[in-house]
Amino acid sequence: MFRKGLVLSLSGILLTGSIVPIVANAHSNNESKDISVNYEDVAATQDEQEVMINTVEKYVNLNSDGTIELSEEIPKELVEKYDINALKDRFELLNQQVKDDRIIINQDLSISEKNLVQARAAAKYEKTKRYWWGDKNWYTNAQTKAHIKDLNSATIAAGGVATALGTLGFVPGAFTGAVAGTYWALLASRMDANNKGKGVTVSATWALVFNVSPR
Repeated sequence: MFRKGLVLSLSGILLTGSIVPIVANAHSNNESKDISVNYEDVAATQDEQEVMINTVEKYVNLNSDGTIELSEEIPKELVEKYDINALKDRFELLNQQVKDDRIIINQDLSISEKNLVQARAAAKYEKTKRYWWGDKNWYTNAQTKAHIKDLNSATIAAGGVATALGTLGFVPGAFTGAVAGTYWALLASRMDANNKGKGVTVSATWALVFNVSPR
């Protein structure tokens, strides 16, 4: 599976670029679990993430009522390879937000918020953009340092996806599954490594693959 080929160890991540793959277990229990390590394909993960998005986007349809769905023609091999069930969960959330008149899914499949007052997230990031495939946040230097501290805390490490992503300002419920607390430390290490004093950007796809880059 795609996700299994993207898992890193803590020692391995310190030797690589800006990708932090995080593996979700979206359709089992909510307990964090240890995940086997495969470090061979680390160098290719950023390109693979782009390939994943571009490949799946061909099967994403915007309906006349403003909702979004996956084409039934999507090949079965892609469903398993790219964790399409987790993407369907995300689309359900987005479609409910469309129906609740909270968001608009644009023709280019980007997402616009109708209510720009986001007090909860305001102190967590400088700005954010939402897409069909996931979210991208921009953090200042101070925000980056604060998030690194939070991600390294025992509370976040034990809190699963919702708590850890919540502290980063990502939309609650946008990502599902359970991951080992070790991976939040991996994300913290990449945010630290890529912060050159101006902060970082963090992108997260539906499969919980993170891309961290300096600003």
